Amino acid sequence: MKVWLIAIVAVGFVAAEGCRRAAPPPTPPAPAAQAAGAASPASVEGFPDYPGASRISFSQRGPSKDYSRKVSARLVTTDPFPAVKAFYENVVASGGWSVVERKEEPDEASWKLVLGTAAAEVEVEAEAAGRVSIHIERKDR
Repeated sequence: MKVWLIAIVAVGFVAAEGCRRAAPPPTPPAPAAQAAGAASPASVEGFPDYPGASRISFSQRGPSKDYSRKVSARLVTTDPFPAVKAFYENVVASGGWSVVERKEEPDEASWKLVLGTAAAEVEVEAEAAGRVSIHIERKDR
């Protein structure tokens, strides 16, 4: 009788251990829905990430002596430089930004902008191997 009892307990233990290991990890809760048009927590307000671009870095600092908040992001994409440049030209125009300075070369474009008490800079640069880098910085007073 003892042998049967030990065998049943051992089989039950092995079966329970196998089920526990085969169970998928718990699914994390879904993030709270954002208001339409609201910037994601890791994007620069007023400047959406280029669609499909990979985020390289993101930082948010402040307050400082000159600004209450400074937010910057770096992204990279393999889309063609003219498409990325056109995307940010549209963002600047539709966002109500005033262009203070604009620089344009065959493989680089940048805009220095103001909107109310905010200042921003957007740089788009074609790099080797078909990559385009994007740098966005916004400073709020």
